[in-house]
Amino acid sequence: MSAVLRLEARFLHIPIKLSAGKVMVILRRADNGALLTYFEAAIGGLHDYDFLACWDGKDQVGMDLELEIRGGAVEWQNWPQSDEKLPARPAGVSAPARPRWHFTCERGWLNDPNGLFYYQGTYHLFFQHSPFTLHWTNRNMCWGHAVSRDLLHWQELAPAIVPDETGLCWSGGALLDHQNASGLQTGEHPPILLFYTAAGTFAPQPVPFTQAMACSCDGGWTFRKYQGNPVIGPLQAESRDPKVVYYPPGRFWVMVLFVAWRGEDAHFAWFRSEDLLSWRLLQELDVAKNGECPDFFPLTDPAGELKWVFMTASGTYQVGQFDGRGFQPETPWRSLRADWGQNGLYAVQTWNNAPAGRCILIGWLRSEPYPGAAFSQQMSLPLDLALQADAARGYCLTARPVAEFQDLPGVSSTDFAPGLWSDSYHVWLSTGRAADFTLCIRSGKLQFSARKQTLLWGSDEYLLPPDSGLELEIVVDTMSWEVFLDGGRKLLAVSQLAADCDRVVGLTADPGDVRWFRVKALA
Repeated sequence: MSAVLRLEARFLHIPIKLSAGKVMVILRRADNGALLTYFEAAIGGLHDYDFLACWDGKDQVGMDLELEIRGGAVEWQNWPQSDEKLPARPAGVSAPARPRWHFTCERGWLNDPNGLFYYQGTYHLFFQHSPFTLHWTNRNMCWGHAVSRDLLHWQELAPAIVPDETGLCWSGGALLDHQNASGLQTGEHPPILLFYTAAGTFAPQPVPFTQAMACSCDGGWTFRKYQGNPVIGPLQAESRDPKVVYYPPGRFWVMVLFVAWRGEDAHFAWFRSEDLLSWRLLQELDVAKNGECPDFFPLTDPAGELKWVFMTASGTYQVGQFDGRGFQPETPWRSLRADWGQNGLYAVQTWNNAPAGRCILIGWLRSEPYPGAAFSQQMSLPLDLALQADAARGYCLTARPVAEFQDLPGVSSTDFAPGLWSDSYHVWLSTGRAADFTLCIRSGKLQFSARKQTLLWGSDEYLLPPDSGLELEIVVDTMSWEVFLDGGRKLLAVSQLAADCDRVVGLTADPGDVRWFRVKALA
């Protein structure tokens, strides 16, 4: 069906009923047919919905829009319009508390972090965002956008880039073009470039996948798609996830891209460019079972030697050399993420242009749906990365909660039953491996089995490496636990939604086996 909708206010609200049948919604300008957006959604009525999704039409207020709906009929005539966003949930419906220290979007679904950069005191976080669903779908993705001054308190902005005729906006990275090599600078700020995958298969008129770019000339607050897109044309059916980094010795930029699956192996390619607009192939590499969302970045070891890290979505990585012609790994594949059930850290990415030489990483903290919420999923805590080297294990990465989190105020105790009450905790625990222990926080329970030498969370077990200590740093938020092992060499992450009244914390252990224990209830 097609109809004309007059947009009288900035925000158009669409009632989403998760159990309803899905339809495809396409919005165009009525005067010239220009495509504005499209999305798949399960649409309900104003008296029967789970949450109100929101489309921002700030540049189309006062215009007639052509509304096309494919796959069914919906009652669109009474969709609310307003200059301010309406509440996401129906009146009188309670919702769970949001995480305090982990980013969540206001409404809808999020997954992969994208396009991370720092500029003029502000951290920018983009993310895969489906505003019209509470589950993953390959038919809706735009780039959500949020900003923070401290990596802990975030303000969500309007989506930065949205679907068009070339496809949905899938994952990618960001780069500050300090030298204006692209020639796109128009004012005092250097061009800030977002590289993303245009997932054309899912456009109203399907086209191949390509790699595209968007540019900001106002310091990263608004973006326009590059008129010369694509910057890399079709390769394989779903080539995706471009990440770009500058290589100073060669004065050029390098893009790493996931190209395709080859059986169980992931095929990656490196490209180079002198102007960030045209790219040529440098290197190809097959990786066993580790695909998607590549990252490639330099890190300095404790002796001051520069190394390069190639990392894939699951936090699996190699450390090696890059000479401008190709990446030469010097370590076996290692993983920051411990093998711990189906959920946990995924699609990790580092910030471009991070201050003071820092390397900061964040990932999607995959989790179960949150009953009663108008949002789904959360980001991990931002992590400070460092490169370590020792004679026994060679090079490896360590990840710790960022310094900004370490400095948060709170009430601390070293008692096994401290009687503290909070919705979030920071815990440090060091024990021997000769006796069992159980750490309970809220309704979550982390156990150590001395007989099995495993950490247990419910039915999930993690076998501790024989050469690792049992020193844990634990972050507990409203909806998650993150457990840092072996000095940050491994991270266990789980989702856990507790009742508001369930805030107990306590340790059951052999006092003679506990070296130290401290819990901080965050204020």
